[in-house]
Order: sequence, then structure tokens, then C-alpha cells
Amino acid sequence: MKTLIASILLTVTGIASAATPVPAAMPGYLKGYETLWAKDPRAAGMEWFKQANYGLFLCLSPASQVGQTGWQRADSNWANQWHSKNATLPQDKHDRYLADKFDGKLMSPTAENVLRSFTAENFDADKIADLAVAAGMKYIIFTTQHVLGRMYMFKTETSPLNSVALAPKRDFVAELAKACQARNLGLFLYVATPYTSPVIRERYRTMLTELLTQYGPIAGIWFDGIGEAYRRPSAFEPAEVSRLYALVRKLQPQCLISFKSGYTGEEDYLAPEWHQCTYGPDGLPRIGKYGPDSVPDNIPADIFKRWNKTLRYLFAETSTTMLYQKGYKSAELWFDQPGTGAEHKTVQDVLAQYKIVRKRNQNFSLNIGLRGDGSIHPDDERVLRAVGQRLATQTRMDLPAASSKKQEESK
Repeated sequence: MKTLIASILLTVTGIASAATPVPAAMPGYLKGYETLWAKDPRAAGMEWFKQANYGLFLCLSPASQVGQTGWQRADSNWANQWHSKNATLPQDKHDRYLADKFDGKLMSPTAENVLRSFTAENFDADKIADLAVAAGMKYIIFTTQHVLGRMYMFKTETSPLNSVALAPKRDFVAELAKACQARNLGLFLYVATPYTSPVIRERYRTMLTELLTQYGPIAGIWFDGIGEAYRRPSAFEPAEVSRLYALVRKLQPQCLISFKSGYTGEEDYLAPEWHQCTYGPDGLPRIGKYGPDSVPDNIPADIFKRWNKTLRYLFAETSTTMLYQKGYKSAELWFDQPGTGAEHKTVQDVLAQYKIVRKRNQNFSLNIGLRGDGSIHPDDERVLRAVGQRLATQTRMDLPAASSKKQEESK
């Protein structure tokens, strides 16, 4: 075991030291921004993003087979010990769970069975990218490793839990990157929470380096897990988070950075989920006791001060899901919930939410949550194509209010 660990560390160190930035040619998705690109690639990326308006958010992982509640039941060590108690865990136990994000040794047998049975045999990057174009979207966000499902959806030397080493035998990020580049769509990569603990620090940096050097131009890195940063800030040293940001910008200067509602103040934009912010009379987002149920009231004072001074004024992208718990549209579902009565939003629902977000001058990203076999749910495909047709003919101020599925189907 010691020999294996030493071998992995040597490989990881070698990857990190050998990494070089991607070629300096302007990415295809930035066509029309050549002059600004020549002066400032990051400014060109940001200006393009502000005009992009609408993106597709893809959640895919082994949890796609059983839904998020199904995975939480299966991976009970994570659900019961880590996620619900991570703010108060002793440091040694906290570190063990952090390392397990890469190693998977604490995964229950039930969760491991779900993970190892996952193949996503019907994942079709070209079909997904074509749907995004038909829907009027300008970019795609893809979960490279979701906390629910554990699997890294690309070739990585940092973890044995990756899609190339396991049953899929495929690099989903590579396939999607190729499809996006062929259509001049921007590709954003959702990555796991950027903990800065020494236990995983170098492996995390190596993972980022792999993503930014193996797949061509990346439009943005979408860091998740801001609630964990608020609850246990000692696990997110600001200087180390800044080093991660600097690595991203060194490897791909045009690549934008978000970390949900923001942390260091160096983020390019905010990326709250639909329920994570409310909006005051001034039209600006609010957090803490005024807003999200997933962010504690006791946000660290320095972060809250930074939020009020700078973060809340950043450009924003709001995301929501196509799936929701039956009867509760506020109960967003990232993954399909087989057999639970989960419902899919209608054309009218999506248009109404699009209108709300665009009236705030924000981008709108819509998470369709691929099915367990990697395919697009037919209801989602139908709705997204219809929304694309409507957006092509209507201005955002003309869009109607939400209606019931029964009303929509009667048209």
C-alpha cells in the first residue's frame, strides 16, 4: 500500500510540474471579441459571458441512476457523518473524509455497487450540444465530479474513482469538450469544493491542472460548496483559494471563475442556485438571514463584509433545475428520481424563470439532470426545443407567466 501511495504521489507531482498553458489561440466561442482578446483575454471572456444570457447545466454521475435521495441513502457514511456534521468534526476525522473524496475507502458497499454499475452508455455529447444550440444556449456547464455519485467523469491520476478506469471506460469531459468546440459553445467545468487542507491540497491542484491542460479552451471553472466554506472557513484558507484561482488564470487566461456567492472577492461572477439568494428593493442579491436556506445566518464576518462591499455587485448567473419534487417547485432536484413522482418543468415554467433572471440582467442556466444511462429525458428535450423556438421570436419582456402542465398541454 505504501508503495502504491508513493507511486501516486510521484505521478501527481510530475503532472503538476509538467503542466503548460493551452495554446494562446483565441477560443472559437469568443468569435467577435478578437480585438478585446488581443488586449485582455479575461476581459474578452467576461464580456462574452455577459452577452451569453443562457446556458445548459448538466448533472451526470452514478447518482443519476438512483436520484439524489437514493444516493444519500446508499452512501450513508457521507450523508450522516460528513455532510451533516462537517462543521464540528474533529480535525483528524475531517481530514479522513476529505481524503475520501479522492480515495472512496469510506464508501458503503451499497454506494460502491451503484458506482461500479454506472456506464452512462447512452451519453451522446453531440446530441447534447445540438440540443443546447437548438434551445438558444451559448454554453454548457458539466459536473466533472459531483459530491453525489463520487465518480470523476474524466481521466485523472488523482483518484481511482474515474470514468476511464471504471466501467464507462470513457472520458466524458473530452467528448463534451470536442462537441462544444465544434459548435463554438463555451464549456464551463463544475468542480468539487476547493478545500485547502494539506491532506488534499496538491491532489486538488493537480486535478485542476488536468482539466485545464487536457481539453482545450475552457470558458470557466464553477466551484461548488460555498456553504461548506461558510460553515468551516478554517478548511478554506483565503491565500490558498487565491492560489487556485491564480493557477486557473495562468493556465487559461480567458477562463472565468465562480464560487457560488463568492469567497475571496477575486471571483469573476456569482453563481447562486435559484433558492440561494433573495433580492432587495435595490435589485441586488442578499444572503445570510435575508436569503438562502443552504447558507447559514452566521456567515463569517470578514466574508459578509466583503459580500456587502464588492461581491454582491458582481455579474451573476442564476441556475435552477428542470426537475422538482412533485407538488413543490421550490424543491429542486439535480438528478432524476426514478419512481418518486418527480416532475419536469413545462415550457411556460422555464420561460417564466428565464424572464425573471434576464430582467435582473443575469445569465440563466438550466440543469436538465441526465438519466442514469446518460441520455436526455424526452420531456426535457421537448421543452428545451420549444423554449428555443419561443426565444427566437420573442423578446424577454414579452414572455408569459408560468402555467400548469395541464394548461400547456391544452394549447
